[in-house]
Amino acid sequence: MIDLIKEFKIENNKIYSIIGISKNSGKTTLLNYLIRNIDNLGKNYFLTSIGIDGESIDQVTKSSKPDIYISKGNIFTSSKIFIKELSTNFEIINCINETTILGDIYICKAKNRLKVKICGPSTNEKLKYLTNNYRNYVDYIFIDGALDRISTCSPLISDGYILSISTAYANTENEFINHLKNLHYKLRSIEKFNENIFCEKVLIHLENKIIDNQISNVNNLENIRSIYKNFNYNIFSNSIVLFNKDMSFVKTNLSSIIGNEDFIINYIDKIIFLYVPQAITDRSLEKLVNKSNSFFYILLKDPSKNFISFNYYSLIKKRGFDIFYLYKPELKGITTSSFHPYKKILLNPIKLKNIIKEYFEDINIFDLFYDT
Repeated sequence: MIDLIKEFKIENNKIYSIIGISKNSGKTTLLNYLIRNIDNLGKNYFLTSIGIDGESIDQVTKSSKPDIYISKGNIFTSSKIFIKELSTNFEIINCINETTILGDIYICKAKNRLKVKICGPSTNEKLKYLTNNYRNYVDYIFIDGALDRISTCSPLISDGYILSISTAYANTENEFINHLKNLHYKLRSIEKFNENIFCEKVLIHLENKIIDNQISNVNNLENIRSIYKNFNYNIFSNSIVLFNKDMSFVKTNLSSIIGNEDFIINYIDKIIFLYVPQAITDRSLEKLVNKSNSFFYILLKDPSKNFISFNYYSLIKKRGFDIFYLYKPELKGITTSSFHPYKKILLNPIKLKNIIKEYFEDINIFDLFYDT
C-alpha cells in the first residue's frame, strides 16, 4: 500500500482539500485510502465537506459510489437527516450554527468503525472557521470538495490540496488533453502576485514610456516599492481596485466585473493593475481588452475566480496582458482514475499517468487501483 501521507508530504495539524476535476474522478476512493494510511500510522483525523459525500448513489450522476468509513475515535461532520440513518456508534460533539436543506450540520465522533455520509458548511467562510477550530485537536484535517468547488483549495481555506483526475468527463483523448491544459494553466502557470512582480511591471511601463517619465514619485525602485505597500494594503478586500499609470489607485464600490465593464472602460487606458475579487470570464475581459490601447494586468484572489479559458489567455498574453493570483494554493499530489461506471475506458492507466506527467512533471502521481 502506498503511503500517500509520506509521498504527498501531508503534514500534521494542517488542512488539506481533496479536489476532483469532475464526477467519478476518484475523490471518495482517495479519501478512503488516506483514512487507511492515517489508521496505519495510529493518528487521528477530522473529515468535512463543502458539499455532500459518502452517499451510495451520486446525487448528480446517479451512479454508484464507494462508501466512506470512519474509524473509531475520529471526527466528521454530517447533517441531521444523514445521522438519523446511522447506528448508535457515534456521539454528537456539537451543532454548527447552520441549517441546510438536509437539516442542521453536526460535528460527530465515531465510537466504532462507521459508514457515514459527510456533509459540511455551505460557505467557504464557515468552512474556514470550522476547520481552524479543530486544527490543533487532530493530526489531519481533510475537506472533501463538491463538484466544481475548487475554491476549497484556496490558501484562505486550506494549506494544500490533492487533485483527483480522471477521463470520466471526456469523450476523446484530445478533449481530455485540452481540459488538462486548461487545468494546468489555471492551477500552475499563473504566478502569485508579489512585490517583485509589481515593481517589474511598473518598470516595464516606464521603459516603454507608457508612464510619464516626469512623474517624480516613480523615479527609483525604492519609491516603487513604497507605492506597492500602499497598493497591496488596499487590494485585500472585496472591492474592485484599479492601479493607474499616474501611481494612484481607485477603490470602487463594485465587487464583480460582470455587468460593470463600462465603468472600468472609463479608466481603461490609465490602468496598470486591475484587481477583481469575484469571477472573471472571457466575455467580460474581452470587452476591456478590445477597448484598451495598451496592456494591463489582472489580479485575482485565487484560481477559483479564474474563468478565463486557456485559449483566450494565450491570445492576450501575446499582447502583453497577464493574470496573477493574490493567493496560490499548493498542489501536494495527484491521483488518477481511468474507470467510469458507464463508459468504455478512454486511456489505459499507464498512458493516463504519462499524459498528466507531461503537464505536472514535478508532482507525484498515483493510480490507486493499479499502483498498489
